[in-house]
Amino acid sequence: SEINKTVKEIFRVLKPGGFFFTTLWGTKTSGYGTGLNLEENTYTDIIDGPCKDMGVAHFFHELDLPTCFQPLKLQRFTEVNRITEGKIYAQEYICIYKK
Repeated sequence: SEINKTVKEIFRVLKPGGFFFTTLWGTKTSGYGTGLNLEENTYTDIIDGPCKDMGVAHFFHELDLPTCFQPLKLQRFTEVNRITEGKIYAQEYICIYKK
């Protein structure tokens, strides 16, 4: 619900043809699925990983990226996986959206 409010404000302030750049946590990020589940893929009190003690965090799946910031249009994204001790510590999507 907070993401929807944020997207509406981003869309409001962007000029036509303007770009929105963001980095999003992926569902393979360490700590995903821990803590208190507030809504789908959204947690607080995460007990592990880069989102520990961060407050509320939402985790995205690659298939969500084209539609999660509608009416903005996904232009491209890059997946970055940060590996620690042989496993993914942080999965990040670096995304560019256009109005």
